[in-house]
Amino acid sequence: MTDKFSLHRLDLIWSYYSPAIMRQWIWTIVAISIMFGLALLARTIESTGLFSMVNTLLLFPVYLGPLVFTVYDDRSMQIQLPATAAEKATFYVLHSLVIVPLAVLALWISLNSLSGAIFGDGIYNYFMDTMLEDFTERGIEVLSPVFIIQRLFMELMPVAVVLLTVLAARRHRVIKGIGAAIGTLLAYGVISGLTGFFVAFTEANHLETLGKMDFSGEEATQFVTDIMSRLLNILTCVTVVGLAVTIVLIYRQVRRMQA
Repeated sequence: MTDKFSLHRLDLIWSYYSPAIMRQWIWTIVAISIMFGLALLARTIESTGLFSMVNTLLLFPVYLGPLVFTVYDDRSMQIQLPATAAEKATFYVLHSLVIVPLAVLALWISLNSLSGAIFGDGIYNYFMDTMLEDFTERGIEVLSPVFIIQRLFMELMPVAVVLLTVLAARRHRVIKGIGAAIGTLLAYGVISGLTGFFVAFTEANHLETLGKMDFSGEEATQFVTDIMSRLLNILTCVTVVGLAVTIVLIYRQVRRMQA
């Protein structure tokens, strides 16, 4: 077998996993449809809290997408697939970090558009003003391309960690994959809290040194905005580095499995 990258061998990998992937998509469509029903309920009862919960749950089909690669307990066939480590790693990464997130997003947008055609306005259109106001008060421009890219990287990090865990684990791969997703999200919360505290403490010390700690109104808002901006930038840098390292580890794990 030549080491040259081959799309034909990618197709062989697809043929091997396609039955499991098709079943995954059936369950994903069912799950997204249920969440959309909850979103419609939130629209009916005007519950922003329920809608926020649905937005959070919506990400779990993406986070747990790599679990599809746990369907075969016997790894011998997976290892013996006529494909190089680079081709297998590419398939795993593309499916988990690109195809699944885009497909879930496309399905959700389609359902939102359908609700707009039926009820006159989409669910997001109804809640958008409240959502924008909440973020704007914290100094975050949610519709800016920079923020969207930052959020994209942050949402993909748990997916990459789950994929690495699923590939590396030998037993209880589903449980460990779910644990990896939850653990990564908890780690993000801890890192965000510590980073936010450090940024706020540093900024406050700097302003105190300059004798500018007595402020209110627009100055206070600007202070919070600066902290949130720096916090997001730091988290984005950490996430990009972590995502790159995790993808490299995924390739090394696949190559180790091939050996």
